[in-house]
Amino acid sequence: MRKSPSGGVLSLGYFFGRTKGSDPKVQNTLKLAHELQESFRKNHGCLCCSVHTKGMDMASGEHKAQCISFTGEIAEKTAEIIVRELDLASVSG
Repeated sequence: MRKSPSGGVLSLGYFFGRTKGSDPKVQNTLKLAHELQESFRKNHGCLCCSVHTKGMDMASGEHKAQCISFTGEIAEKTAEIIVRELDLASVSG
């Protein structure tokens, strides 16, 4: 089963992931990934795409609109986490 926030988790790994197996940064990266996943879970109840698309025609506009919405939501939250963790100025404010 696919998880909706997986692209965001990959992005967090790119910015904060480990460089070797015993790298202590991995704990922080896992904490940030958990924050992202919990944000999505809070808004939608679960992470699994198959639950969110149950009964939908995959070729339908409804499915596409939901997927676009979820992707945008995850991209925004991921960007917020990256900006915060790297202590960057927000582009929206």
